[in-house]
Amino acid sequence: MGIYFNPGNEGFASDVNSDIYVDKTGLIKHMNKSLGKAQRCIAVSHARRFGKSQAAGMLEAYYSLGCDSKELFAPFEIAHENYASVFKYNDEKSLSCVLTMAYFTAPACYTVIRELPGGKGFADLVFIPRTDSGSKPAIMVELKADKDAETAIRQIKERRYAGALQHYKGAIILVGINYDKASKKHTCLIEKI
Repeated sequence: MGIYFNPGNEGFASDVNSDIYVDKTGLIKHMNKSLGKAQRCIAVSHARRFGKSQAAGMLEAYYSLGCDSKELFAPFEIAHENYASVFKYNDEKSLSCVLTMAYFTAPACYTVIRELPGGKGFADLVFIPRTDSGSKPAIMVELKADKDAETAIRQIKERRYAGALQHYKGAIILVGINYDKASKKHTCLIEKI
């Protein structure tokens, strides 16, 4: 067997276009949880003719820097139902989905919690550093629509969301993000406490 880096996606494209393709992109979610950890080596074993080569081709296409597979993966399970708002776009839920996707690899270093109860309400997104991730700060995010980023930061403080992290001893970064529907622009404010 040869060793090669950044293969193309031709094999997976061929599998997808076959008459008997079965979506196994859920495996990618499992793989992403293992990135950056000591347990990053995963054995994929099945009976003969059960799709091991197809799964390997899918992983090659997904992780390879040698090709663009965005369109190839668009219709499948990974990063779609779990990380996209099914209700509507351009609102607080969609902003939450954007952040979740942006920090898709965060579980390697952070425990990611959506709607963490704290103080007098719920923080939209909280990233708590894992004990083995070094000295990374905790991140608390509040999302708004048609208000402003300052209002989001003020809400974190006034409702004492950081109280949910009372046992955490490191730095905490507050992030306020607002989406303005009229201008279709985002504003962001970051503050360290």
